[in-house]
Amino acid sequence: MSPSQESERGRAQHFDELYRQHYSAVYAYARRRMAPVGCDVEDVVANVFAVVWRRIEDVPAAPEDRLWVYGVARRCVQSAQRSQRRRTRLQLRLRREAQIRDDEIGTPAAPSHEALLTAIADLRRGDREVLMLVMWEQLSHQEAAKVLGCSANAVAIRLHRARQHVREQLDAPGEPASVVNTHQEAHSQ
Repeated sequence: MSPSQESERGRAQHFDELYRQHYSAVYAYARRRMAPVGCDVEDVVANVFAVVWRRIEDVPAAPEDRLWVYGVARRCVQSAQRSQRRRTRLQLRLRREAQIRDDEIGTPAAPSHEALLTAIADLRRGDREVLMLVMWEQLSHQEAAKVLGCSANAVAIRLHRARQHVREQLDAPGEPASVVNTHQEAHSQ
């Protein structure tokens, strides 16, 4: 066995040991903090152990390893909570925009949570990413443009198109999905 294989095997054994020792505690820690927020605890725990694997050389010896893993869990929980808050703010903002539009045309309607998520999911990938970067991550057009490798003008156009599509989807709740998908495919070509 080569030295690199032995090193990789040692890393894997160390990780397995940490996982067995700390999984239950990390799961309970994340569950207690994530339950009211509605985030997926399993995803948070998976992220914790992904960080542990990537940074296995940084894990201190026992008993400090437990505290180090808790520190990682704390940051992963905070990140998941921030993401959930951003999603919630985006949903509320989109609902307000839809409500303002409904008020302008005189039709009282509040989109359901599911309808809103469906409308966002129906967006073309690029438009959805722009919407998420600007609305969820609260990036400026210039910042989103840097992330996407395009111009701020392209971001503005995609954002306008994404918002318009979401509004149209929320205004036409009875439209069959096949018509929406056909409309989507026509614009993506």
